[in-house]
Amino acid sequence: MDTDALNHYVANERKALSRAITIQTCVGIASVVLMLFSFLTGAVQQGFGLFFLALIINVGLYIMYTHSCTKRYRSKVKDYIMLEVFSREFNGVSFNPQSGLGKDLMIETGVIDTGNRFSSNDLMKGNYKGVDFERCDVLSQNVQQSGKTTTTITYFKGQVYVFDFHKPSHNYVRIRDAGMWNKFSKGRRTDGSRKMKFEDTEFNEMFVTFSNDEHEAFYIFTPHFMNKVKQLRQAVGCEISLVIRKGILYLALYTSRDSFEAPLFGEIDIDYTRAVAMDVRVIKEIITELDLDNTLFKEET
Repeated sequence: MDTDALNHYVANERKALSRAITIQTCVGIASVVLMLFSFLTGAVQQGFGLFFLALIINVGLYIMYTHSCTKRYRSKVKDYIMLEVFSREFNGVSFNPQSGLGKDLMIETGVIDTGNRFSSNDLMKGNYKGVDFERCDVLSQNVQQSGKTTTTITYFKGQVYVFDFHKPSHNYVRIRDAGMWNKFSKGRRTDGSRKMKFEDTEFNEMFVTFSNDEHEAFYIFTPHFMNKVKQLRQAVGCEISLVIRKGILYLALYTSRDSFEAPLFGEIDIDYTRAVAMDVRVIKEIITELDLDNTLFKEET
């Protein structure tokens, strides 16, 4: 993706957003200066009045001006990404920035842990080499209140992908990065699954596996397939959770970022375009490297 072309495409929206941020910042600074001047001159009551007036003005500016500029800017960035990147790489692409995969699906599959705060957006659907897929950004947290203290634990922040799986499967198997200090937990025992191990020692050291049918797990996770999963983990460079359940593959990448949200300050840089390019690469590599486009097994059933 051409970073310069993208910045040129959203230049007007970028200028409008920068102007909105500048205006709001100037209003905020001026309000603080006036408030401090009032306190220093002994006009304490007037100082408090200016403080609340400044607060109201800034909130109003954000709601009526800055927020709308932000939405227009980020929306146009996503329009460009869909048009110039994903629609050229995949077939049948559809995109809904307000929609995502539901919390109930996350609980049902156990692909990520869920708390009492959950959001999902930027749902994209498409097809590559005859394999349907979906992807979205997901944030899952648990917020606890104890007196005046609020504690927020982030269970997951990243991307979740859904693919048709090339082998018929009727039960449940899940792998997650192994390790004491991982962002992912070992997860709950979805569908009555229990911990198991494969014959591949390196794979067992890299991942924790749960399944409710060890025979089917060995049928799916052949030595070839396990090597491909290990290569995928190295390629994405972040913790993964992979679930195969009833003929569907679910993959969660704990990237700690929202892929498509453009930065508000400054122009879009190479880091942003690389993150988008990674999304494309992940989808292609999962389908190609994990042989999801192989219909041989489904034709035999």
